[in-house]
Amino acid sequence: MNDSTNLSRRGLALILILHIALGIAFSIVVPLWDAPDELRHFIYVKYLADHASLPPLSDKLSENPVSLAFHPPLYHALMAPLAAGFPLVVTEKEFPPATKVGNKFYVHWAEGTRFPYAGIPLRVHLIRLVSLALGTIVVYLTWHIGRIVFPEDRWFPFVATCVVGLNPQFIFISATVNDNSLSAVFGALTLLMLAVAIVKGVKPWLILPLGLALGGALLSTTSAILLVPVLVAGLFASDLGIRKTMSYSAGAVLVAGAVAGWWYVRNAILCGDPLLWEFHKNIVGNYCVRGSPMGIIDFLNTLRLIHRSFWGVFGSMGLPLAAPIYWVLEICTGLIIAGVVRCIVYRRDTLQRTQLRVFLVFFFAALLFFVSVVHYNFTFWSPQGRYLFVVLPAFGILGTVGLLKGIGGQSKLIAMSVFTALLLFNAVALLFFVWPAYV
Repeated sequence: MNDSTNLSRRGLALILILHIALGIAFSIVVPLWDAPDELRHFIYVKYLADHASLPPLSDKLSENPVSLAFHPPLYHALMAPLAAGFPLVVTEKEFPPATKVGNKFYVHWAEGTRFPYAGIPLRVHLIRLVSLALGTIVVYLTWHIGRIVFPEDRWFPFVATCVVGLNPQFIFISATVNDNSLSAVFGALTLLMLAVAIVKGVKPWLILPLGLALGGALLSTTSAILLVPVLVAGLFASDLGIRKTMSYSAGAVLVAGAVAGWWYVRNAILCGDPLLWEFHKNIVGNYCVRGSPMGIIDFLNTLRLIHRSFWGVFGSMGLPLAAPIYWVLEICTGLIIAGVVRCIVYRRDTLQRTQLRVFLVFFFAALLFFVSVVHYNFTFWSPQGRYLFVVLPAFGILGTVGLLKGIGGQSKLIAMSVFTALLLFNAVALLFFVWPAYV
């Protein structure tokens, strides 16, 4: 093992430790339920723990014991054993969403909610820890992708891992009860195997784990259906040719169908809708379905809020950071995009053929999910950047290409600057915004 590998592994270890430490800090500070849909996700988990069966699908919220029953159940089923044994003495109706900045509506210093935790709070914090572990896996997989695609650049995996592992919003979401963390793991696994296929070539045995990862993603979030065209694009980029690309893609989709198909068939039989889209609209229609078409101002505001909540809007989307922080983030994002464009247009020679192909496939994945989130907001008012976390490593790799290959300069200086800036960003968010809101 050479010095470059040792340095890369030490950098990975540092980021993993910081990701876990910051996640634990968020978990301790943020009260129960004051995270996006956390109570609803826990009610889903608790229902599976208590009934050992899927919740019924009723079009009326008042008749539906689990309002998130339209979510695929894998995350909740995995967490169910941790929720068994204690009655859930609160109902969802007692916890309306936060409606103002720093809302302290949620009672979090009740009995058992301070360390040492007990009862339901203990179960919630255990699930939060497992979710954080899932987020940590995503961070590791991002580093692994960077190492495979850019083996000659010791700083590339470090920067990509920083962008993912030190993203405050990803840390926050990973440290709550939310299925985004599990879908992000399967999305990252899918991207990793596509990167391996492009860089090292496709082996027939790769189709099985690729299909399993896709199936796991489909049992974690319905938006994972967008990974199917990404999978096809990735296999095509690996020089398989059209016929083999289609046959290998079909094989992976068949494996995924064997894993997750039962869920979508069940939905089609019960509701005539495999994706439960109409059921979703009926359930959330009372608080987030748009009452009028999206205008240009709404569209621009949606883009702005998706970007902000990709990096840091805490609580139940009711605890933003100061506007100047977002201005800095917008400037940085603009510079990174400019770097990506410069790399592709003027500095393409800095990327090897396989690296360029991975870049294009990851760009396709990021663009596809971004467009889907924007499209979702034409029907629902929910501009949340966390919906992009299914392909978060793709954003990390693209951003790093813009920084190191597009903007250029001394890689070590850029890497240390990114690491320091993101670490400072987390400290400011936690100490000056999240902590004061609840303490």
